[in-house]
Amino acid sequence: MQVCRIGGRRVTAWVAATTIAAGMFLGVHDASAAPTAPPKPPTTNPTDQQLRDAAAQRDVLATTVGQLSGQIAAAQDRLRRLQQQAELAEQRVAYAITQYRTAQTESQRAQTASVTAANRVKQAQVRFAQYMQTIYVDGRPNGMTGTLLTANDPSSLLQQTNYQQFEVDQNAGVIGEMQRLSVASSNARAKAERARLKAAKAKVAAEKAQQAAAEAVADQRSEQAGLEATQAQKQQQLTVAKQKQVQLLNNRATFTEYVRELREYRAYVAEQKRIAEARRQERLRQQRLREEAERLKEQARKNRKHGGHHSGRSADVQTYSPPAPSGGSWSRSKARAAIARAESTLGTPYAWAGGGVGGPSYGACVPSAGAPNDCYIRGYDCSGLVMYAWGKNWAHYADTQYNQAGSYHPSRDRLRPGDLVFFGYRGGGSDLHHVAMYLGGGRIIEAPYSGGVVQYNRLDNYSDYYGATRPLT
Repeated sequence: MQVCRIGGRRVTAWVAATTIAAGMFLGVHDASAAPTAPPKPPTTNPTDQQLRDAAAQRDVLATTVGQLSGQIAAAQDRLRRLQQQAELAEQRVAYAITQYRTAQTESQRAQTASVTAANRVKQAQVRFAQYMQTIYVDGRPNGMTGTLLTANDPSSLLQQTNYQQFEVDQNAGVIGEMQRLSVASSNARAKAERARLKAAKAKVAAEKAQQAAAEAVADQRSEQAGLEATQAQKQQQLTVAKQKQVQLLNNRATFTEYVRELREYRAYVAEQKRIAEARRQERLRQQRLREEAERLKEQARKNRKHGGHHSGRSADVQTYSPPAPSGGSWSRSKARAAIARAESTLGTPYAWAGGGVGGPSYGACVPSAGAPNDCYIRGYDCSGLVMYAWGKNWAHYADTQYNQAGSYHPSRDRLRPGDLVFFGYRGGGSDLHHVAMYLGGGRIIEAPYSGGVVQYNRLDNYSDYYGATRPLT
């Protein structure tokens, strides 16, 4: 390191330290790993209206398919009832056919019996006529004339006459009985015929009912088939609508991811530009520091030439740093001064419980805190760094500094350079475990952890941001 004297006090130039620290921050990006602009998706980004229309079409078709399912279920129920009615009609037809056949058989039997009885009557009448002709015409011995001629006495004549009359009466009675049987047979025949006609009508009616039931079943099956065909068509349309909606959602997701990647790429490009500008500014700052160091050396040389040494003992070597902010309330100039002091420590090692308003100091060896060797390290911890930057002897704890450093706690969107930002979990100040200084543009400077060094970082890299305090308010 370069050492120069001012009035007998040696001042260590801080050019090397700041140069190393700036190089650590500004040289972290690998050009070979630089991202490229994401390719634009081959599909178009659907509008919100297109997404709403696709969802509405899907819902309408789903409702239609559901309604058709209900109609098909009702049609199936009607078909079952009609099939039962058709089966009953078929049974009635079978019964009517049986009854008709029975009546037809009975009618045929009655007709046969009637014809037979009529024939017997005719035959009896013929025999009776022949018998009478024999008695009155033929003159046979058994005739009336023969009776008169052959009778021995009146008594024999009367006896023979009575016998012949008995035969006549007997034949007439047979004929009469046969005639009655013929009439009864004719009546039975007429009754059987009426029964046959009635059974025939019942058979025709049953067959018509069966035909009507069969037609109703056929019509219902046709209706059900039509509903099922319509449902299949709507189901296909629903499937297409769902696929279209999924495709639109996938397109939207693809474009959302594309926009996110594009924003990240643009942010990367902007960050590269910012880093390039920061490097340029850093080179200018280093040049100014070198010029300032040369000026200080020249001033020290002049002091030695004109004023001599104050004593023969050299003062302790210490790091040069910008002046601390002056007293009073917060101002932009004081914030800039605090940032300059903080940046002067870039690259300084982290030391647990180290550092303070007077500068770096040896830390404490606390193995349980992940700092087993920090008592051998001269540097800053997070709270010691902000104490040094603002030149205030605050408590050496982040949770206390949150309220001690200032009374105004700006929201995240109102942060200003120089504000202290705290990290921890809501539920009490004792949960705060880290503090850093905000630089603007989402950047912070911090003493991060044991084994690290004072460095730049980004506020977004922390997920447990708690809040902020504006010092001197």
